[in-house]
Amino acid sequence: MYGFKEKKKIHQEMINKDHAEADLRLLQLASPLHFQIKRFSRDPRRYAEEILYALLDLKSQEDIRLNRRQHASDPEKKESDKDSEGEKEPAAGPEDKSEGEKEPVDESESKSEGGTEGEKDPAEKSADKMSFAEKMKAAREAKKAEKKKQLEETKKELEQQKNAEEAKSKLETAANEEQKKSSRKKTNIQT
Repeated sequence: MYGFKEKKKIHQEMINKDHAEADLRLLQLASPLHFQIKRFSRDPRRYAEEILYALLDLKSQEDIRLNRRQHASDPEKKESDKDSEGEKEPAAGPEDKSEGEKEPVDESESKSEGGTEGEKDPAEKSADKMSFAEKMKAAREAKKAEKKKQLEETKKELEQQKNAEEAKSKLETAANEEQKKSSRKKTNIQT
């Protein structure tokens, strides 16, 4: 999509590990059978640069930016951001008050809240991965079925061509035999 120098320049401008998941989702949509998607989905933040580099082959810089903005404005993201902000506020509150009594209580509350939030996110991610895996499996099966159907059609066409050629050759041999018989009859009549 871009030349090497332009692609490298855009890549350097846009690289941001915080947007790795959004870039991965766009890559999955743009090229669901990309050969490295499985590797990228294991740890998107680790492979953020490679994801973006692969994505620049398929999508424009503006498409990637729009996708990142949409991903950032998702309602699920907003809820998790609000929850994380809610966790930060109680942590700031104990600094204003006496540290001895309030701090342990707030930490345990924030840990229990963070723990439940942490458990939901991986479950949602695994559900997304499962649905993606199921979609990929269904797509592969559909492709196999389509290829099998095309193969059967070509086999039928080849059989029809073969039968037509056999019939044609039989007609030609029959015509040749008729010519031979008629030429024999002519030679017999003349003698």
